[in-house]
Amino acid sequence: MYRKSVGFFSVVLMGLLVVLTACGNGNGNGGGNGNGGHGNPNRLVVAMEADAVSLDPHLSNVTISSQFNVQMFETLVRLDPETGEALPLLAESWERYDDYSYTFYLRQDVYFHDGQQMTAADVAFSLERAASSPAVAAIMEDFDPASVVIVDEFTVRIGTLEPFAPFINNIAHPAAAILSEYSFHSLGEYGFGENPVGTGPFAFHSRAAGDYVEFRRFDDYHGDLPSFEELQLRVVVLPDTRLMLLETGEVDVAFVGRTQMARVDDHAGLNLERMTNYQIFYMGMNTQRIDDVRIRHAISYAIDVEEIHATLMYGMGEILTGPLSSNVFGARTDLPGFGFDPERAVELLEEADFDFDRTLTLVTNEIPERLEWAQVIAAQLGQIGVDVEVRPLENPIFIEETANGDHDMFILAWTTVTGDGDYGLFPLFHTSNHGAPGNRTFFSHPRADELMALGRSTFDPDARMAYYHEVQQIIHDEAPFMLLATGELVLGAREGIRDVQAAMGPANHVRFVYVNIDDY
Repeated sequence: MYRKSVGFFSVVLMGLLVVLTACGNGNGNGGGNGNGGHGNPNRLVVAMEADAVSLDPHLSNVTISSQFNVQMFETLVRLDPETGEALPLLAESWERYDDYSYTFYLRQDVYFHDGQQMTAADVAFSLERAASSPAVAAIMEDFDPASVVIVDEFTVRIGTLEPFAPFINNIAHPAAAILSEYSFHSLGEYGFGENPVGTGPFAFHSRAAGDYVEFRRFDDYHGDLPSFEELQLRVVVLPDTRLMLLETGEVDVAFVGRTQMARVDDHAGLNLERMTNYQIFYMGMNTQRIDDVRIRHAISYAIDVEEIHATLMYGMGEILTGPLSSNVFGARTDLPGFGFDPERAVELLEEADFDFDRTLTLVTNEIPERLEWAQVIAAQLGQIGVDVEVRPLENPIFIEETANGDHDMFILAWTTVTGDGDYGLFPLFHTSNHGAPGNRTFFSHPRADELMALGRSTFDPDARMAYYHEVQQIIHDEAPFMLLATGELVLGAREGIRDVQAAMGPANHVRFVYVNIDDY
C-alpha cells in the first residue's frame, strides 16, 4: 500500500507556496519611531516577532510577553542558562525550612523604579497575586498563599500545599516576578499594566501598542548597569522585514526566522547567534480517539522526521526521541526514535484492523510553519493510505477545540521554562491535566501518574531523575506524541553589538542588559 513518489517533497512544497502566501500576515511595517541604532552606543533597537500580550507579568504566560517583561521585572532566583542551576537574584540566599516551605533572605539594596525599597511585603503581595491570576496560576499551583510568613522586613517564608521539589525552579519563571505593591495600589490593576514598575535594569518609558515599547536604564539598579541608556523593542511581524531592517542598520538586533539564517550567516556585517532552547515541537494524538497504540506507532513510523527537520525546519534545533529537550533536568536522551519505516507502518495498521475509509483530522493554528508541517505530514500519511484532513484554525478556536478533544491530531509546541522535567511532563501527560491545562492528547497511564507525583514530592535529585526516565519510557512506548524537534533561539546582530550570546537563555528570554555596544 505504501506508494513511493519521486520528488515527493518538492511537489508538496511547491503546492504549499500558494497556501502559505495566502496565510501570511500583512503587517510588514518596520514600526517604532524611526530612530534605529545606526551606531549609537547609548541606544539598542531590537526587532521583535510580535507585541507583548500584557506588560503585567501576572496577566500573561506567553513567551513574547516575557521577552518584554524580563527587561523590567525580576524574580527571587534566576536559572543559570548553561546548567539550569538556581542562582540568587532578588533573594541573596534561601534555605528549605521543612518539606513544605522555604525561607528567603532578600537583598537589602533593591529599589523599584518608583523609588520604593523592595521588602518582604512586596514579595508576599506579588506571589499571592500571581497565584490568584488565571493566566499564570499553573506556574504557582503548589504555592500556598496562606503559608506566607513575613519574618522581618527582608526575610520571608513561603510554603507549598504539599512537598514540591521543583518549587525553586518554578519561582524563577517570569510569572513569579516581584512587583511594587505601592505602585500597584496607587495605579490600580489597569494603570499598573499601562505603567509597569519592577526592579529590573530597565524601567518602562513609553509604549505604542503594536509598534514598540521604550525603556530607559534604571540607574539605581542593584546589579551591573547596562552599558547603554535606551532600549527599544520594536514590533516587526514579518521575518523578511526584520532582516531588511537589520541589514540597513535601522535595528541592531533581530529575531531571525529559520529561512533567514543562511542570509544572516553569509552577511559580512552581521553575526548569527544560536541557542538550543527548552522548547519542543510535536504532533499530539488524541488517545481517546486514536486509542490503539499500534495505530499511534504506525503514524509515527510513517512520518519522515529527518526529512521534515532538514527540509522544513532548516536544521534548527535537535531531532527529538523523548518529550524533554536534552538540556532540561530529567531528560532521557537514549530513547530510540521510531525512524521512517512506512512498510512497518502499514503492517501495524493492518494488524490493528484500521479503517482505511476513516478520515483523521489534523488541526493546527495559523502559524505558517506549523501549517506547512501539517500539510507535509498529511501527505506522508496519505502515502500509506491514511486520509488526513488538515484544519488550520484561528488560535482561540484551536485552543478551545484541542482542550475539548474535538480532534484526532494536532501540532503544538511546549517550552519547559523552568528547566525542570516536572514542568515538561506533569502538565502534558498527567491524567489530572486533561484538556485545557495541557494534556491535549488525553493521555492517561496509572504508573506514569504515580511516577510524576513521586518526581514532584521527592527531593533527592537522583531519585527524581530515575522517576522521570521511567515516565519517558512509558511515553515513548504509548506514543501519544509524534515528536519533531527542539526549538532554537536565533538572533541576528550587526557588527559592533557584542555579548549577544550572554544575553540569551534557553527559556527563550533575552536579557538585553548583558549586551554591549561598541563606540563609534
